[in-house]
Amino acid sequence: MNSLPNHHFQNKSFYQLSFDGGHLTQYGGLIFFQELFSQLKLKERISKYLVTNDQRRYCRYSDSDILVQFLFQLLTGYGTDYACKELSADAYFPKLLEGGQLASQPTLSRFLSRTDEETVHSLRCLNLELVEFFLQFHQLNQLIVDIDSTHFTTYGKQEGVAYNAHYRAHGYHPLYAFEGKTGYCFNAQLRPGNRYCSEEADSFITPVLERFNQLLFRMDSGFATPKLYDLIEKTGQYYLIKLKKNTVLSRLGDLSLPCPQDEDLTILPHSAYSETLYQAGSWSRKRRVCQFSERKEGNLFYDVISLVTNMTSGTSQDQFQLYRGRGQAENFIKEMKEGFFGDKTDSSTLIKNEVRMMMSCIAYNLYLFLKHLAGGDFQTLTIKRFRHLFLHVVGKCVRTGRKQLLKLSSLYAYSELFSALYSRIRKVNLNLPVPYEPPRRKASLMMH
Repeated sequence: MNSLPNHHFQNKSFYQLSFDGGHLTQYGGLIFFQELFSQLKLKERISKYLVTNDQRRYCRYSDSDILVQFLFQLLTGYGTDYACKELSADAYFPKLLEGGQLASQPTLSRFLSRTDEETVHSLRCLNLELVEFFLQFHQLNQLIVDIDSTHFTTYGKQEGVAYNAHYRAHGYHPLYAFEGKTGYCFNAQLRPGNRYCSEEADSFITPVLERFNQLLFRMDSGFATPKLYDLIEKTGQYYLIKLKKNTVLSRLGDLSLPCPQDEDLTILPHSAYSETLYQAGSWSRKRRVCQFSERKEGNLFYDVISLVTNMTSGTSQDQFQLYRGRGQAENFIKEMKEGFFGDKTDSSTLIKNEVRMMMSCIAYNLYLFLKHLAGGDFQTLTIKRFRHLFLHVVGKCVRTGRKQLLKLSSLYAYSELFSALYSRIRKVNLNLPVPYEPPRRKASLMMH
């Protein structure tokens, strides 16, 4: 049906509706990621690493093609597999793939059924290679690795689901490792819900220790175990880890406070920094412990927070200022969950859900790298905001005798920024990373 029957509207509108506007797309901004994937030779990288239990003799879609489709769907904002049915009707989205056609939902499900532990390992290797490549475009003297755990709530009987006393809910208890300055995700691991924070943390950080140098690990008290201290010290890297409270540490913090001669407690400071050498019963030797003692209004006693570190330089106050930056990891996890469906646990097995988790991780890192190439105001955009401003752009696909054109609206409000970003991606030499300085912007983003 080309047009709707003519009839009078209550608001006296003189518009008539029709569906003959041409072959349109609502994802014109995906040209950014299409160009980025091409520059990165992402399909070749995926083919080099991806391992699945593929025993098919004939296939229309290779596993690498399916993984690329998953990444495009996640970047577009679709976390469900059956969204491919809607996307296949789009004028532009199918052209992003080599075959020009999307794999169906059953095909995506069969891909997940072919995955195993080797698949997860291969995706981790792919992700680490991408992060290592991306970091070459940043001027960083030291990498800060923030280790944190979170909770994935489940609503079924998936494999590995268990009750977590800390979150008071059933689900998974995954681990994440982020670079503290850039936000890149080094690694991710899905674990049963009843695992403790530090369980398997040593094997989790080992790939990062083996691949990168000049590292500083920041962790909360859930990871305060001598096993991690010894591992990081053995590799010559550094750590800054919060310790659990105990009476000995509290007493050491109190002893560091000035003692007034006249016993006038009103002149005691509200907060103070100190440090000491401390050895817990499970430690093989003494280690430097920095402490922050704070007495809140109306309280008689001090609350003492302790950090253990193998760094010898910097004051205790410097160490706490550095540690407080670890709170940014919560925002990284939030972006991973809300923007890239990192906590999607629809599959029945732990491995399938972990594969989904790693695909979200790779899509997340690709978007961060795109933001870095863009520079300027783009750096502050979450993926949801980016989709609204630059990805969900209506366009028309036009085929000429020699090439295909993607025509966007002449009334698009951010056409200058759109063109500048696309030009930057096309011009950057990804084969020879160089320090990048964002170009000056003639326009700014409306952030409200």
